[in-house]
Amino acid sequence: MGIQEGVDFDYLEGRIGQVEYLAEQLRAYDVPFVEPVGGNGVYIDATRFFPGIPQGSLPGVALAVELYIRTGVRCVELGTSAFTYVDDEGVTHYPRIDLVRVAISRRVYTNSHMDVIAEGLGAIRAAGIDFNGVRKVTSGQVRSTAHFTSDYELIK
Repeated sequence: MGIQEGVDFDYLEGRIGQVEYLAEQLRAYDVPFVEPVGGNGVYIDATRFFPGIPQGSLPGVALAVELYIRTGVRCVELGTSAFTYVDDEGVTHYPRIDLVRVAISRRVYTNSHMDVIAEGLGAIRAAGIDFNGVRKVTSGQVRSTAHFTSDYELIK
């Protein structure tokens, strides 16, 4: 069904329209995100969202955690935790970006759900968080998916 809908103009217009609707709501709350938005979600710029959290304290993971705590919305960090590596000389290399992907599953959510996401991110943007970032406690076994299976703790 997904393949058939993926080539149906009316369906795509609605799907992309819903993602654009979320982007409009995020703009109203001054939430920094990557533009243009795509057809399946929005990528929040965690470095700009939390400029006071150093990259090594995982601002993207901190944002994903806080959004889940406040709204129950699950998203994923695709930035510092996912793509940082230590080379053979022991030098840590951080990615240039730290994004949080808010994926919009097809045919599941209404615009009211988009409002909850935007309002939650807006509230976090306005109030901040009660911790100073996140520390990775354990790393997953497979590097390419370690950010999905790692353990983290809040930095107080």
